[in-house]
Amino acid sequence: MNETIRTLLYLVRLGLFTDMIVCSDNDCDFSKTNWGKLFCISVSQGVNAIAADGLQLLLENPTSKELLKSLDAAPLKLQKMQWLGYSLTIERIYEQHKHVMSELAAFYRTHGIKMLVAKGYGLSLNYPIPNHRPLGDIDIWLFGEQKRGDNALSEKGVKIDYGHHHHTIFNYKGVTIENYSDFLCVPGHRKNASYERILKRLAYEESVRSEINGEEIYFPSANFNALFILKHSATHFASTEMNLRQLLDWGTFVLKHSKDVDWDFVVKVAKQYNLYHFMNCQNALCIDYLGFPSDIFPKFERNKELETRVLNDILSPEFNKKAPEGFLKGLLFKYERWRANVWKHNITFPESLTETLLTQLFAHIQKPASLKN
Repeated sequence: MNETIRTLLYLVRLGLFTDMIVCSDNDCDFSKTNWGKLFCISVSQGVNAIAADGLQLLLENPTSKELLKSLDAAPLKLQKMQWLGYSLTIERIYEQHKHVMSELAAFYRTHGIKMLVAKGYGLSLNYPIPNHRPLGDIDIWLFGEQKRGDNALSEKGVKIDYGHHHHTIFNYKGVTIENYSDFLCVPGHRKNASYERILKRLAYEESVRSEINGEEIYFPSANFNALFILKHSATHFASTEMNLRQLLDWGTFVLKHSKDVDWDFVVKVAKQYNLYHFMNCQNALCIDYLGFPSDIFPKFERNKELETRVLNDILSPEFNKKAPEGFLKGLLFKYERWRANVWKHNITFPESLTETLLTQLFAHIQKPASLKN
């Protein structure tokens, strides 16, 4: 691991746990840090604003200033300004999302439909500074009323994209919304169907009522989030790639909600669906590289070789080609990526390789738009 990555991980730890002010020689060597590259990596890894929080604390601490004396001040000042600008953009988008979520929930309420918000915003509430966790689209679930909700929006003139397996997509007030019928892409993996039934049961029975800007919304329960975050991250990791922000989603969730999770149940499901080793890697990386206390996680087995390979792939994916345009080229690209990611499949999916290949081929033929993922 080079010094730029070591410094980034240190800044992220510092942004999360502000009592970790003093940087020892074992943490990082600032004189060997490429600050421009660090900024770019922090953006691609989804941790830019959190690293900026760490850098701010570092620069304000008297002990740290001694460590920074050998640095050329100009590049660091420029970096600080870049980070500040990016953080402000993340904060602006965060407020925009809150406004859109409350408006959308109010619209559905007039039609007698409840709205649950999954992932993004709900997970941000586990962070020390919630609006420094970047948000992408908004993922919602309407308690089985997806079609009625889409029809109501269509009547209002909103264009609905039906080209995906488990959700529709539309733009609402400048924000992309994914409206789930299912939380998982059931056609993509045969055993997703039974995992989906577990998630649906938890969503119906355990969802928590809350408010955004005074408007009623729902969030998933801790048990749901433990299983959904795990499955979602594993699918990204094995199918495309995963970044540090997704690892932080897991760590910050466990830190805040560990006592609310039925870990015996979660571990049992993880083992049943071949997610156990991946979950263990997430736990280990959160402890070893991101500063999370070990006692918040359930007891787990260590595999240093696998943990290192997973971390390296998060930071720099082994397969890094970009998807081409065109249906046939897209299929060939998917096959090439699938072959390269066989080792990931083996720690994230319960189906055999052949079964997965055939199932996904059929799913892509059914919904060609899914090739873009």
